[in-house]
Amino acid sequence: MKTRIPLLIASCLILFSAPQAKAGGLLMLSGGAASANIDYATTGTELTEAFQALDHKLTGSGSVAGLYWAPDFGLLIGVGYQSYLMTGKANWKETNYTLDGTTFDTIEIDVQQSKLALAGNFGAFGFHFNIGESVTVMPQVRQGTAKMTYQEEGSVSLSLGGLSGSGDYLGEYTDSVPLRVYALPILFAVNDNLMLGFEAQSLATTITIEDSTESMTFNLENGFMLSLATRF
Repeated sequence: MKTRIPLLIASCLILFSAPQAKAGGLLMLSGGAASANIDYATTGTELTEAFQALDHKLTGSGSVAGLYWAPDFGLLIGVGYQSYLMTGKANWKETNYTLDGTTFDTIEIDVQQSKLALAGNFGAFGFHFNIGESVTVMPQVRQGTAKMTYQEEGSVSLSLGGLSGSGDYLGEYTDSVPLRVYALPILFAVNDNLMLGFEAQSLATTITIEDSTESMTFNLENGFMLSLATRF
């Protein structure tokens, strides 16, 4: 919530003091960076410390293709496709750790790679207006459904009394999830049809995966992209 409040406040302040942009259609392509956080949790008591230590950040990229129509009265409606791919890693290691009644010399959980992919269509609603002669601002909300794929690859290692063992694991989860993005594109006119600019994003979505004793919560955060747009 905190990350998207400045976007909304800035958009509203500019909106009430700026002239409306030229009506018409717009095709916009954007690409750049995105981020999220993973929070692990367990209802068991023995591995609570490990799960908390494995919380980590995901970073990566995103892209958006949108087709917009701007009526004369300053509103903005559109449809498009958005995708995000973010990765991260985490590690937890402890000595003299008791698990299932046995105290191990060392225990280590190594998340070598976690990968979150989101992709799907969206509908957009917002406003469009000008700042001066050549700057167009288009605050908007994009709401859609995305295919989510999460993959996690890692290993678990144990040692006790000179003996050691390890095992690798690979998990994958797929689902269809709602995805909402608050976006603030700012475009600068190159000529009558072509515009270049950027957009700040707040990915206002939380996704939770649960089983009987464990859960993972993905908090999608921010994005920043460069944009290319053409009027038609």
